[in-house]
Parts: sequence; structure tokens; C-alpha cells
Amino acid sequence: MSISFKPAKAEGMAAATSSAKGLARAVVRATGLMGVYVRMFELRRALRFPRPPALAPDGKPIPNRLQMVRIGGHSDWKFFYERGRITASALVDAAMKAGADPAKWTRVLDWGCGCGRISRHMSSLTPATIIGRDIDAYTVGWAARHLEGDYGPCRLNPPLDLPDASIDFAYAFSVLTHLAGDTQVRWLAELGRIIRPGGLAILTFHDSRHPDYVRVTHRHEAAGVSTNEKAMEGSNLVAAFQEIDSIATAGSPWFELVQHVPSDETPIEQAMAVLRRR
Repeated sequence: MSISFKPAKAEGMAAATSSAKGLARAVVRATGLMGVYVRMFELRRALRFPRPPALAPDGKPIPNRLQMVRIGGHSDWKFFYERGRITASALVDAAMKAGADPAKWTRVLDWGCGCGRISRHMSSLTPATIIGRDIDAYTVGWAARHLEGDYGPCRLNPPLDLPDASIDFAYAFSVLTHLAGDTQVRWLAELGRIIRPGGLAILTFHDSRHPDYVRVTHRHEAAGVSTNEKAMEGSNLVAAFQEIDSIATAGSPWFELVQHVPSDETPIEQAMAVLRRR
């Protein structure tokens, strides 16, 4: 193992930049303008890449740059498309390793679907009806207009507009990563309500092995989850980190933990929890 150090001057500049950003965020937070700050930041990032083509290689429309930024933090349509394809395959592979048969699924839930980055590919991996729910009406509204399936908005807290035991497989990619611990507890109970007995839920999350862990200052902690912000929960502003025990414990009344894969051992750069409904 090799260890490298930044020159003292570079370290000083980085510290000063970090301090300035921290001060700016504190001022914005105190003035109640955090929402405006975040949306302007997203718009700026959206303009970094050229406009996407009308259609992707799968023949389906591509969302606009701002919609891509709102769900993934970038506006590179090629990355958006490929990351969605890779993630969909990784999720289905993990479900199959847990004993599931995607060919027998009838209803699959993409909880936190955004503009369908993953669910657009899921339809080629299972004959199930794809159901997408997201708190961002702007992005999920695009999915409802352009992708096959049942897409619609939901609130930050449950319930969802779905019947009991109606879902065969549910997945949430990078949803827990933006939720506080007490909110996660409520959603695990809701997933327990809507997933049929024997059905699976696969949730990705940030653990201490994630490369961003050492760069985030944690201010709030609840139910074993550390977050950097309380404002705009559910958005990319909030970064949440936790270990698998917090998910296993919160979900234990409804789920058994089938598999846990740390973030540095998955192709999707996040840890993965595979849960089976009791």
C-alpha cells in the first residue's frame, strides 16, 4: 500500500475552499434560501454537457439535462443511460441469486424512480408491470409521459397508493442515501406492507467504505443513520451514511436479511441490502 500527501500549500488551499463553502452554506441555510441555492446549483450542472438526442439506443426518449441532474447529479446522457442499464442488471442478478424468478414477477416497484433511469431498462428483464414512485413531481412526471408503466408522485413519508401485498419485487437505488434514519424506519414498514410474503426488496445505501464517507461532515444522527443536512430531505443535498445493521434492525419486523454487499464490492458504487418479506 502506498500513501501520498498533498503539498502543504495545496492542503491549505483545499481547507480554505472547504471553509468558504461551509460558510456559504451556513449563510444560505440561515436565510431560508437553501431550496433556491440547490436548484440554481442543479441548473448550472445541467449546462455542463450538450443536449441529449431525442432517443436513446433503446429507442425510448431521453429526459432533459435538468431532469438527469435532479436524479443523478450530472447531465451526461450516455452515462445516464449506461448507469441505468448496469444498475438494472445488477439488481435483477442479485434478486435471482436470492432465489427470485423475474419471469414470474407481475408487479415491480421502482421506489425513487425519478425520470426512469433504471426502470426504462427493467422492462426488458421482466414481463412485470413497472410501477414508479418519486417525491419529485418534475422527474416522475416525465417518466409518466414517456415510459411504459405506472408512474406517479408520492410524498416524503408513506403511505404509497398501492394495495397490501401487491408487489413481487421492489428496489430503491440511492434513496436511503438521502433520507434520515427515522424516515427510513417508516418506509421499511411501508415496504413491508406492500410486498407480498416471500417477495424481495433490494435497497442501496452509503456505508463507511464509500469514498465520500471521509469527505462528509455528519451533523445529525437518528436510527443509526448519519446525515449532513436536515433541509430538503430526499434531495441530493442530503447525504446519508449507515451500516447494514441499521437496515436489518429497522426492517426486522417484516424482512429477513438475505444478502449484504459492501459498497466497494458492487458495480454500482453503493452498498446493497437484499431483504425477503417474512
